[in-house]
Amino acid sequence: MSLKKFLRLILPQPSAHTASSFERNDLAQVVMQKRNCVQTLDYHVVEHCNLNCKCCSTYAPIAKKQFADVNAFRRDLERLKALIGNRLLSLHLLGGEPLLHPEIEKFIRTAREIYPDIYIDVVTNGLLARKMPESFWNTLREQNVVLQFSAYPISLNYVELVELVKSKGVRSFTFRGDQRIDCFTRKGLDPNGQQNMYASHLHCASGNTTQLRDGKLYRCPATAYIFSLNQKMKEEDPTRPDETFKLHELDTLDLYQTQDAQAVFDFLSNAIPFCRYCTCSTISQVPWGQSGKDSSEWVDY
Repeated sequence: MSLKKFLRLILPQPSAHTASSFERNDLAQVVMQKRNCVQTLDYHVVEHCNLNCKCCSTYAPIAKKQFADVNAFRRDLERLKALIGNRLLSLHLLGGEPLLHPEIEKFIRTAREIYPDIYIDVVTNGLLARKMPESFWNTLREQNVVLQFSAYPISLNYVELVELVKSKGVRSFTFRGDQRIDCFTRKGLDPNGQQNMYASHLHCASGNTTQLRDGKLYRCPATAYIFSLNQKMKEEDPTRPDETFKLHELDTLDLYQTQDAQAVFDFLSNAIPFCRYCTCSTISQVPWGQSGKDSSEWVDY
């Protein structure tokens, strides 16, 4: 099915008082944000986490324990470079909690080997930092990779952790500086898929966080890891379909079926069909807390 036909089937018609010119066009005619590079690439070395954050954007509290394969990572990153060359600006190795992966050092070295000049970091909540072996710190230092802390309001002294990193000769970065991440942004998902995809796209805070998983690019964490939420919803209610939130073929870009860089940048420049699930009206700041692991944290029923 072509993109135009798909949009005519699923895109709700906006009312006259909310309609704008781009909402009345089909996706092929609307370039939401023209791109000529991949600004940020996320790669999850694990899906699960050792910190149970409410409304986690990657569904880590309900994700199954899963470790990425470093050989698959190498293949996919090499394929991406074959397509776009050096037009990748930064790479984040994260999760879940990346320090849970027993081969995290191999991922760091592989990333730096393929992209010797870009900014690379490992994004961690810091809980395992003091337990990491000396080889981990040597790898970060030798490969010029930054350790980025997401500082949550937990009983962990991030100031001391930063000093520890410095003592190892490694660069560190703390998201939001001296402030703790005391709130998460929640954008509810509409299981009926009745949202205006263009409006959702324009209000999206994840538009620059391209995801790489299993040989495919995804526009945002929600599309890349929606399978965890679908599984959880099925567990909660066995009468539900296996996939409440369905990925259309146009929601992903298969790197091995793509021939050139322009196809990559075109994919990253526009809204995608999955945007019809994301609501703009229920965006809210949720105080950080422990997840109850209930799908209602992410779904607007």
